[in-house]
Amino acid sequence: MKKIVSLLVAALVLSCSKNDCNCKEEKNDTPKSVLLGTWKITKKVENGEIKELYNDCDANETFVFQEKEAINESFKKGKFNPYDNKLECRSQKEVYPTYEYKKEENKLYLEIEVKGKTYMMPQKITLENNNTQLTIYHNYDAENNYKVYTKQK
Repeated sequence: MKKIVSLLVAALVLSCSKNDCNCKEEKNDTPKSVLLGTWKITKKVENGEIKELYNDCDANETFVFQEKEAINESFKKGKFNPYDNKLECRSQKEVYPTYEYKKEENKLYLEIEVKGKTYMMPQKITLENNNTQLTIYHNYDAENNYKVYTKQK
């Protein structure tokens, strides 16, 4: 009888492995990993109205999430160059030294500095379409002011 019990205990111990737990230990399963990469703007809503991304300046805005920092690069209209018939776009980059994504809160926290003090600014976000569409809502009027980005390959 002791041999049977010992054999069952040994079989039970050997049949359970580290892979059996539902732990999210792989790097690809972290909430932050779904944001990694380049996201390009596809829609902009201001005061409840969809704004057309009709020029290169508007349509080239990106949000890049790296391991440690996030960079939002937008472009403002500059001067029209009559020699090559193009509108010049001026790049404006906002660099956030650190960021954190809290999936359970639908919040993205971006590190900002105000008057020499560091703060983590919360932004409401949603991820849709199998984590390929990111919506970032503006804090002051989230439902009427937001930008939609699509993940680039």
